[in-house]
Amino acid sequence: MNPKALNLGVVILPRRRRGRSGVFTSRWVRVRRDLAVVAVAAVAAGVSSAAGVASIPWLWLLLVGAALAALGVCVTEAIQAGQPAVRITWWQRSLVVALLLPLGAFAYHLWFDPAAHTPRTYQFVVNGGNAQFIYLYGEAGGEPQKIETGFAAQNGLIGGQTQEFECWVIGRDGAEWLRYRRFGRVWWAPRAKLHPPAGIQQPSVPHC
Repeated sequence: MNPKALNLGVVILPRRRRGRSGVFTSRWVRVRRDLAVVAVAAVAAGVSSAAGVASIPWLWLLLVGAALAALGVCVTEAIQAGQPAVRITWWQRSLVVALLLPLGAFAYHLWFDPAAHTPRTYQFVVNGGNAQFIYLYGEAGGEPQKIETGFAAQNGLIGGQTQEFECWVIGRDGAEWLRYRRFGRVWWAPRAKLHPPAGIQQPSVPHC
């Protein structure tokens, strides 16, 4: 057999096989690109819908939408890029944008989420029994609000009842007073007339 023919056959056959494999590979790459683009769009739409339902300020919704749109563009460009260097650059940008989402969510929860900054309350029991009560005080150490408390003390702090308090201050009389909320207003109660619930240690109430 002619060595040239042999060499020609050896050379030609792999080229034909590469051609067929290349066509199949090209189609598979296009399919993967289309699927990836559809997946990115679906995820972005789902996250946007969930963020829109949640009680989040409009500014943060706008930032989330912009980040998702940027992420979709970066991922799409990375998938469709032909040159490896360009593809790597877009994937790096995608990674940076993707990292901004959890970092932004953490920052929002830490500094701006209203639920995370709801004042904590501490339980105290009013001294005495049902026949004793504490007036409502609009100012720590001030005059009791007898009209708001009611003549039958139905609006006061009844003895033996547990109330929720937020913090303490030193009143005009030099004593310690605890702040609580009632009837949509802020009131004050003398700490000397309160005690923690049975079996619970005295809580460390913060200063107002």
